[in-house]
Amino acid sequence: MGREDGFYYDQLHVTGTPQPVKVRSLVGAIPLIAVEVLDSGQVDKLPGFKKRMNWFLENRKDLADS
Repeated sequence: MGREDGFYYDQLHVTGTPQPVKVRSLVGAIPLIAVEVLDSGQVDKLPGFKKRMNWFLENRKDLADS
């Protein structure tokens, strides 16, 4: 992430040294995609997803924000 602008950039590794590629594209917005609010009605319609989600909530508390 660029400290001066708070935008996420891709990196190009040249001779083992990462160099930020300062191109503003959708790559920089990908961290925003990880945020979604699901209501219980939506989750109840997806029993397989609900089972896996509950597993993560119980077993990976470091990934869940309650």
